[in-house]
Amino acid sequence: MQKKVLRSNRFDFSVLFGLLGAFAFVAVGIGLYSSIVAFLNLSALMIVFGGTLCAAMVSFSPSDVFRAFASIFKLIFGVSGQNSNIGSFIMRASDIVHTNGLLSLQKNYMKSIPAKSFWADGLNLMIDGMTGSECEQIMRSRMMNIYATQMNGVSFLNKMAEIAPAMGLIGTLIGLVQMLSTLSDPSAIGPAMAVAMLTTFYGALFAYLFCLPLASRLEQVAEANLAQNQLCLVGFKAVDSGQNPRKTQMELNALLPIEKQLNYFEG
Repeated sequence: MQKKVLRSNRFDFSVLFGLLGAFAFVAVGIGLYSSIVAFLNLSALMIVFGGTLCAAMVSFSPSDVFRAFASIFKLIFGVSGQNSNIGSFIMRASDIVHTNGLLSLQKNYMKSIPAKSFWADGLNLMIDGMTGSECEQIMRSRMMNIYATQMNGVSFLNKMAEIAPAMGLIGTLIGLVQMLSTLSDPSAIGPAMAVAMLTTFYGALFAYLFCLPLASRLEQVAEANLAQNQLCLVGFKAVDSGQNPRKTQMELNALLPIEKQLNYFEG
């Protein structure tokens, strides 16, 4: 039987590395045949990035925008609420409570799990005297709030991905108008044409190398967190009833993919 459960809160930097890698390959591709400086234009940047961000904010309340930025920041810099040991945490708690009762979790168990986690917060409610059904109701509401917050970030990224190419087209039209209005001055045609071309480039780059990949990954994270928290709800019920941990393992494995099935009583 497993007696030791290790914490696993490794940061996932794959998103940050993926974004940096994608932009790096584009930059290298540009640099092989021309100067990267030629692809930098402040007017085009302001039109696409500033215009996209402000237009997207119109569709969301200030609080939703703030939460969306918080979710995006956590995703990019690998700050995740997921814990790969959650199944083991639940099994160990079920085993302890089945043998010694709920309050025995206070001795050593609560110190061995992440203090500010969904699982720990629910256990603390029951240790403080809340019934299992009351705890489940509160934590289920919290679970759905967490999911809604993360999906709000997905919606915000998708909205920016929708707007960015359109802002690129607007910038192209602005550049063309500027170019046509200065045909008598050959020196002004080049900068205006640069704005016209680069805004389309920036719009596509922002939408397809930043917004859409992040939206897809954030949605995956939201679904994974939801699934993990659903396991915790099963665990709260098991702890509250003090049921046999073998039954707990069967209930958890019914929700887990085959490759992540628990074998708490083996080894």
